[in-house]
Formats: sequence, structure tokens, C-alpha cells
Amino acid sequence: SLKLRPGDEVLTTSHDYNACRNVLVEVARRAGAKLVVAQVPFPLGSAEEVVEVVVGAVTRRTRLAMLDQEKAEIDERMSKALLQVVSGLTPDASPGAAAEDQSGVAASRR
Repeated sequence: SLKLRPGDEVLTTSHDYNACRNVLVEVARRAGAKLVVAQVPFPLGSAEEVVEVVVGAVTRRTRLAMLDQEKAEIDERMSKALLQVVSGLTPDASPGAAAEDQSGVAASRR
């Protein structure tokens, strides 16, 4: 299992399922970690918007990202975007390449 330490970050989105977020809140509290919530806009303009916001919230201290969605309020674009983040795909990149590029950009911002 993942051992979080003080100063580590746990990432989720503003469209997560509340029961799952409650678990993250408690896990972060116990470890002294910080819960980071990527503020995904609603309504969504595009899947790329979601990818940009989520990847932009990643820092060198991010140890875990919970990328779920509450189906009642999100559409197919959110699902597609979350799959892109997890798999490291963008519409014009090969698997893995985008994840390396995007994580480097996000880390350099912080």
C-alpha cells in the first residue's frame, strides 16, 4: 500500500464522487498530506480542458491521483479526458509521450 508522508499531495477533481473524496480527506489528514482539488469547469468545453486542469495541478509532491467522476453531472467528455490523463494520451501524441511532457510542464510550474 502507499505510505503518504507529511507534505505529500493527493489529487482529485471538483467533480469527484463525494464518498470517495471523504476517504481521501481522511487519508490525507492521518498522514499530514495535502488534498489538492483540480477545479474542472462545468459545463465542460472540451476534454482537453479537463486534461489541462488536472495535469496542471500535479506537482513534485503529488503521490496519488483519484480520477473518478459523478455520472449525474458529467458527460462523455470528462470520461475521455480522464482516460487521456491516466493513459498519457492526447489527440496528437503517442501513448506515454504526452504524460512525460505534461508532467514535466506541471512540475516546472511549481
